[in-house]
Amino acid sequence: MAELGAFFGNPNIQRQGARARALAGQRDVNTLADPRTYAIVQGLLGTAPDQMGLSVLNPDYEKIRKAAEPAFALGLLGQAAPLLAPMTKGLPVGASIQNVGKDLSAIQIGDRTIPVTINRIDKKSGGQLVNVNPSAFDEAFSKTGWQYVGEKGKQGISGRYEKFENFLKDAKSIEASNVSVNKDGGIVFGDGRHRYAVLRDMGLDELPIVMDKESIKNAKKFGYLADSPKTPIAPRQEALDKAQRNAALPVEEGGLGLPKDNTPEMRAEAMGFNTPAYHGTTVWEAEDGRKLGDIQAFNRLASTEIVGRKPSIDQMGIWASDRPNELGAGMYSGSQGAIYPLMLRMENPKTTSFEQMARTASNLSTNKALGATEVPRVSDVEPYRQRLKEQGYDSLMIRAKEGSPYTEFVDQTGYVLLEPSQVRSRFAAFDPKRRNEADILAGVLPLGLLADEEQRKKLYELMPSLLGQ
Repeated sequence: MAELGAFFGNPNIQRQGARARALAGQRDVNTLADPRTYAIVQGLLGTAPDQMGLSVLNPDYEKIRKAAEPAFALGLLGQAAPLLAPMTKGLPVGASIQNVGKDLSAIQIGDRTIPVTINRIDKKSGGQLVNVNPSAFDEAFSKTGWQYVGEKGKQGISGRYEKFENFLKDAKSIEASNVSVNKDGGIVFGDGRHRYAVLRDMGLDELPIVMDKESIKNAKKFGYLADSPKTPIAPRQEALDKAQRNAALPVEEGGLGLPKDNTPEMRAEAMGFNTPAYHGTTVWEAEDGRKLGDIQAFNRLASTEIVGRKPSIDQMGIWASDRPNELGAGMYSGSQGAIYPLMLRMENPKTTSFEQMARTASNLSTNKALGATEVPRVSDVEPYRQRLKEQGYDSLMIRAKEGSPYTEFVDQTGYVLLEPSQVRSRFAAFDPKRRNEADILAGVLPLGLLADEEQRKKLYELMPSLLGQ
């Protein structure tokens, strides 16, 4: 329970809550200094114009709405949050991202909401998520002969059904199966028939499947699609409502002691997530299934476990910058990457430089002091991480050292968080009951990456000044 000390009985909670409530008062779009920009960003993040609180009494009502409507339409093309990081600096924490569009759905298994996504290849080929009626769909699928996977994996490839069952037990998300439906109603699985069979056998009344436009047309004709597809918006609202209820609980019950109408920014402040930052990442997917860039929970060992690099200083923790542009997080994302807007919880950061951090890590890992001109070689960061924890530090704040030959973090402040639970997306629910989880959204559906170059161009054309193009 020691790790919870920062939250239970913290004498600053009420003061932080009061400050957060004052910030919450700035959320009225009509009173902001630049309501048009706010409305555009909200639209891109999935908030419909009629849900933004625009007042018809505002003299600029028509201008604001005309700016918001095309932004909302573009937002439907994909989840824009990572790409829009440069514009989130003035947004309230927890700004609405309601629509998850055609590239993301969800299934409910017990009390878990599991996102269902489209893989990169299906998305590029024009695939879309649709919900099928398992009863009608499976009847047609059973006629395919060799492809059909029966109850409990019968007729399927040995072990595939059971492997996905085990994966599903703690899956953060799953990729949708790919299906083609021909003009005669015949069904052919391109990928994922065992995944489909597991979900079918669990009794779900609707299943998300990826189809191309022609297949969707044929599926409608033969009655394979669900009559009234469920919206995946609800799970986010449920998560926000639950976080609000939990935050209103007394501190001794695991809550934050906030008012019943508390907001995400109030919860973030009270939980200590009060440092805005940005994380840049490249986006790629290897043929063997390894992926980088679609972040749900940060893994400080990703450079070794996913990319395959040798152990290095990268593994110190989760890295972030106070700048979203090419001088900060943008330096690491590249033109085809993504930038995640974050809120950090740093209770006791150690201020240092990149050079000093690397030299200390090297000295501790080799148990030998470097000479003044020797270059640090860090193959094991664990001794330094342990030293920092023993000294009471939970993070590093990195600034460039004047006169140092190391150029890392020049013109920016870098952050290294020792634990993933110290990092949240700016759009998280901020549920105090989930404060120690690594999930960057902790209760909210994850955000897909808007890495498609064509969509980027549309965004740039819409808002060139805001994006600095």
